[in-house]
Amino acid sequence: MEPLDEALRLIKRQAELETAMRRPGGIRVTEERELFQLRKDLTQFPAAISAIMEAASRMRRPVDTISAEDVEHLTLISAYWRTQTVSPPKLEMRLVPVGSAATLDTPTGK
Repeated sequence: MEPLDEALRLIKRQAELETAMRRPGGIRVTEERELFQLRKDLTQFPAAISAIMEAASRMRRPVDTISAEDVEHLTLISAYWRTQTVSPPKLEMRLVPVGSAATLDTPTGK
């Protein structure tokens, strides 16, 4: 299984356990141990977790609703825009003496 798919599976299971923990009655000790093990297992995939979190943030969706295709699509888009080098337009600045005719917008009326 690829790291991205495995990380997504672990994140979704973590979300399920955390939701169950908030319900009345909570979760059993075995599920709590599983939650701690999931968190430990997630540390094996830092790059995948980072990409998943970024995708969820950009899509403004909960992390457990993100798919591998969503992450890959946003990663490709980000990589494309990083390769595009668009330089800002060059600005020309000219010094004009204060009070000169070039700085006046209205005619003097003469």
